Amino acid sequence: MRIDDRRACFDSRSGFGCRYRGDSIGEGRGCFAYGTSRTADKLERAKVFGLTSSIVVDNDPLKFAEAANEWTDGAGVNVVLDLVGAAYLKANLQSLAIKGRLIFVGTTSGSKAEIDYAIVMGKRLRIMGTSLRTRPAEEKATATRLFAQQVLPLLATGAVTAGHR
Repeated sequence: MRIDDRRACFDSRSGFGCRYRGDSIGEGRGCFAYGTSRTADKLERAKVFGLTSSIVVDNDPLKFAEAANEWTDGAGVNVVLDLVGAAYLKANLQSLAIKGRLIFVGTTSGSKAEIDYAIVMGKRLRIMGTSLRTRPAEEKATATRLFAQQVLPLLATGAVTAGHR
């Protein structure tokens, strides 16, 4: 996360499978972390990790876009880390700020969706995908080194915690 990215949504609709949670890392770097889930109990558990605001989206992903607009006074979030995929593409695009970034990490709801190029171009968005599993050993080593440089100091000071607090 870049230092100028102060508003990020960590998509928890698929649960809390990550050992080191993005919202805790965001809080440790001075960011506002927003989250979504299908259930209130997951969001309640996430509050201890520094979640600024959250919303239960049930089966209506557009609730997230509306909430993101409210949370940011209409500016939108800088980054969406999407663990779900296709079903939430429209809401994710609507929730992003000008020059925002959408990062695909998972596709539990599917990998194919229609995209509105006008939103992407008008907001000058960056869309990317990532998967550690498919990377060569050299890239995995770089990711490990960067994690050690950027996240381990946050763990050492207690600004970020692993797992549930």
